[in-house]
Amino acid sequence: MALLEAAVDESLAVGRALGVDLDDRVRDEVFGMYRAMPPQAKSSLLEDLERGRPLELPWLSGAVVRLGREAGVPTPTHALLETLLGHREPDAGSIRIGHGVEPAYFSQHEVELDERGTVLDCAVAMTG
Repeated sequence: MALLEAAVDESLAVGRALGVDLDDRVRDEVFGMYRAMPPQAKSSLLEDLERGRPLELPWLSGAVVRLGREAGVPTPTHALLETLLGHREPDAGSIRIGHGVEPAYFSQHEVELDERGTVLDCAVAMTG
């Protein structure tokens, strides 16, 4: 949820910097909608990712990064999302995915995570 909160906050900051009237109620409404969604709900971006279709990321996080740059607002969360999903080259360093490793989505809402372990421990327990 922290990543989502950071992404929403960046989007609101960019909008405000560009003169859009966005008060704190907008943030509350956005998170109210997220909380009301059933746990099994998937975003269209995730549906595209799972089906191997082109992602709409350039028009979502990409637009926030571009508009943030124009407005002088840092958008590290959206830049990270673009980088992780292969739509942006890292500014420094490299990303290497090891042999036989395939990036995947792990829905934290579909299972009860055991807080005594890591997400990896939980994923291994669920998949064997």
